[in-house]
Amino acid sequence: MLDWRRIDLNNLKVLHALMLERHVGRAAERLGVTASSISHRLRRMREDFSDELFVRTPTGMAPSPRMEEIAVPLSEMITSITLAVSSGALEALPQARRFTLVVPDGLRQQLLPVLMQGLLQDHAGHSLHIRSFERRSYATELSQGEVDAVISVGGDRDDRSLVDRLPVACDRLVCLFGPLCPLAGADEVAVDDYLSAAHLYSLPWPASDNHFDRLLARDGRSRRIMLTMPSHLGIGDALIASRLVATVPSSLARHLTALHPALAIRPLAIDGTEGTVFLETSRQQQRRPEIGRFKALVETAIRTVLPRSPAAPRG
Repeated sequence: MLDWRRIDLNNLKVLHALMLERHVGRAAERLGVTASSISHRLRRMREDFSDELFVRTPTGMAPSPRMEEIAVPLSEMITSITLAVSSGALEALPQARRFTLVVPDGLRQQLLPVLMQGLLQDHAGHSLHIRSFERRSYATELSQGEVDAVISVGGDRDDRSLVDRLPVACDRLVCLFGPLCPLAGADEVAVDDYLSAAHLYSLPWPASDNHFDRLLARDGRSRRIMLTMPSHLGIGDALIASRLVATVPSSLARHLTALHPALAIRPLAIDGTEGTVFLETSRQQQRRPEIGRFKALVETAIRTVLPRSPAAPRG
């Protein structure tokens, strides 16, 4: 039986980083250590858990079933510690403040628990108003203070003079499906099999306006969409009860498989599945101390649940 009293917290941080990055070198960069240090600590944890935990594959480090089991509670523990260390970021605010944050549907479920811990732990007077992300510029609302920050994914827009757009993290689209799907049981999903499957589409804008579907269309390919939903809410139950496959961010897929163990995740062998997560704030408004502190809190939360973007500044 594992003796948790013997486990070094730094070793657990290594497991968390490997779970996010799936790569020894990137995990080392995330933690600010050497790759050999990551490998050494992984060997220690393999001994402690009597399990491989991560296995080398052509595409990176794949978690073992045992690692998949502990990934969610491990992430929650690391999140709690990170927020406890950084608590007090909004301490200087003289009175209660409502912050408005725009969040994409694909990040909301996994990000909100972390945000609420950071905002309301020891600062119960503050509140958070979440708005759903739309594919448009928020420059005016940010500049006028109607919105305090926007989390966006993907391309740039023509409002650089008004908006500071910070690359914070990255995420990748993956396949998610239940046991009834024809893709179930396959270790790898071929592109032709993926495209011929029946798809669930769960975004608030038409597939014709979706970046991933536009990439497919450039190559003369398309998905066969059988079910359209306005958000990701309820897609776990829909996938388990049907033969459909969904294409969602990997962080959301991991969150849903923790809630619905019957779901399976497979990588997509298609170019253009990785996107940068940006944190947008008004260049003018972020000079205000409370907006600067809120931005730091949101940035910490994003980096807690997502791999760091290669373009993100080190600090």
